[in-house]
Amino acid sequence: MNLYLAPLHGITNRIFRNVWFSHFSGFDGAVTPFIPAAAASRSAAKHYRDIDPSVQGPVPVEPQLLAGPRDAIRECVASITALGYDEINLNMGCPYAMVAKKGRGSGLLPHPDAVRTVLDALCSSGTFHLSVKIRLGQHRPEELDGFIPILNNYPLSRVTIHPRIGKQMYRGTVDLGGFERAARSCIHPVVYNGDIFDYGMFEVLRERFPEIDSWMIGRAALMDPFLPEEIRTGTRPPDERERLRAYHDDLFAVYERTLYGPRHLLDKMKEIWGYLGYSFGFGGAPRAKAAPPEILRAKTPAAYTAAVHRLFDSAPLTFGDVTPHTH
Repeated sequence: MNLYLAPLHGITNRIFRNVWFSHFSGFDGAVTPFIPAAAASRSAAKHYRDIDPSVQGPVPVEPQLLAGPRDAIRECVASITALGYDEINLNMGCPYAMVAKKGRGSGLLPHPDAVRTVLDALCSSGTFHLSVKIRLGQHRPEELDGFIPILNNYPLSRVTIHPRIGKQMYRGTVDLGGFERAARSCIHPVVYNGDIFDYGMFEVLRERFPEIDSWMIGRAALMDPFLPEEIRTGTRPPDERERLRAYHDDLFAVYERTLYGPRHLLDKMKEIWGYLGYSFGFGGAPRAKAAPPEILRAKTPAAYTAAVHRLFDSAPLTFGDVTPHTH
């Protein structure tokens, strides 16, 4: 079985990945947040620093590319492969409007000719393994009937499928029937991605799709960092609170050294708690992000640290298994 960390743009960058991988296990690899092929030089430099092999952690990473003009795609591929990477993932699944409305991410999916153009540009840009990450479509799942046959014409290493359409974002439920249809018609190795929030859901999916042996987890790895380990071993560790606290403290310390000022630091940590709060029962439904209110109210690093200490000292760890906090 293969288990991959999904990219979360703005969160799962090198700093986050290295801290996460130093405290938790279970993943065989990680796909990075996308590098826009059309990025300006200053922005591009930031993205390439993030994938610099000399500063990566112990888990292999695969850079992800967001499509752009043909020449920009080739330039981006050249920059990535010059760093020594021989695998690149194409983002055809990002549902956010600022991406999709430009015909990138999931916005590519309704346009078979554009899909061909991008894949032609990639496959003629050098020797490397190309994978893609897709949804079932942008506007309706029937769009997959137009682009899956196109994917079958290219030498892809794997196809990761998130069984929603782009306009859903992360709302509603995953379309398992749509995933089954897409996986059945795809000739490449398929990776399942979407709403694996607990071990029970993983077991349901594994039983329904016994032919799938590769899985990708994103948001759930931030909500319950022990889930990949549980999927891998079938057990939970006895020292969850201590490990979770050490992970938080290391992440806070690294961000304190690298971010610009207390406000930026607090904003980043509150964003992390929008997921991590689920471990303590905040957020309600598994997809609902909600940081603990006392942490959200913190205006200074000292107030934030005091609130976090109180939470770790007294709040039960639930990982969504009991009635969540609603205040």
